[in-house]
Amino acid sequence: MSYGFRFFDTLNPHQGGDQVAEEKVWFGAQDTLKLGVAEDTFITLPKSDSKKLTASIELISELKAPISEGQTLGVVHYTVDGEDVQTQPLIALEAVEQAGLFKRLMDYVKLFFASLF
Repeated sequence: MSYGFRFFDTLNPHQGGDQVAEEKVWFGAQDTLKLGVAEDTFITLPKSDSKKLTASIELISELKAPISEGQTLGVVHYTVDGEDVQTQPLIALEAVEQAGLFKRLMDYVKLFFASLF
């Protein structure tokens, strides 16, 4: 048992409800959305790998309003040396209502031109 405590660390890179990222929202009453994980994340690694842990996010698609709080919008990948050690669902930490007609029209035009380039 002392071997495990001596040679391994349990890390908590993100706590449930903490913001992991902030991304652009199209057609929404607000321009950005805070994203996070629903539950605490615990990862046990050899002590030699504990400083190599990185997190990256992968969105399912462009974020388009309306979005409800707690809605799954992607995945957080935790990697060590490019190899996945754990994944967690990426959720919306707040709700985003659909914007008014003018803002939606402006976002539609921006999104259209962004898709061309």
